[in-house]
Amino acid sequence: MNMKTLAEAIILQAADDFLDENRSEGDVAFFSGEGFRICSEMAGMNHTEKCEFLDLVGKCAPVSSPEVKRVAAVGSMVSLHV
Repeated sequence: MNMKTLAEAIILQAADDFLDENRSEGDVAFFSGEGFRICSEMAGMNHTEKCEFLDLVGKCAPVSSPEVKRVAAVGSMVSLHV
């Protein structure tokens, strides 16, 4: 397994965990912190793909809570950090 494949798997597993109603703070922290930035760069995602992915994860979350809104907001702020 190469690094790109591993980074993609980490992102997809984190998204699956985040979309669970019993998500933890760690699931939220991944998308709003360095974890997603590092993995998305390793996976070769461009700016648009990062924004679209975070927006999709935020919209698909089962409960619209402050933590979900925080992840969606990070998606709109990715342009400031890319």
